[in-house]
Amino acid sequence: MAATLAWCAAVPVRGCARCCSPANSVRAVWRARLDEHLGYYAIEGTRLRAATVLASSHAVYGVTIWPRWRGLLPERDPHEDIYEMLERTLDDFDDISEAASIS
Repeated sequence: MAATLAWCAAVPVRGCARCCSPANSVRAVWRARLDEHLGYYAIEGTRLRAATVLASSHAVYGVTIWPRWRGLLPERDPHEDIYEMLERTLDDFDDISEAASIS
């Protein structure tokens, strides 16, 4: 499964807004009768980090600057290495020294 980077700009479904907060990881599955038919995404939160990340100012800065960096990457290309680095960084945001070093 290729990792694709995505950012939720707006979530129309009220129940799903909690899962699509910045810094959370989600699993999205397209639900339709056929792939080319109109359908919807079934979104399930896999790692809910928003409460931890929003508790510290350095983590909030890191999460809010990410969409600007993502805008420099080609759309619809898998970026597995960047995705893994982002996941690792988000997991380490509760420790400032770990979040600052990207290895």
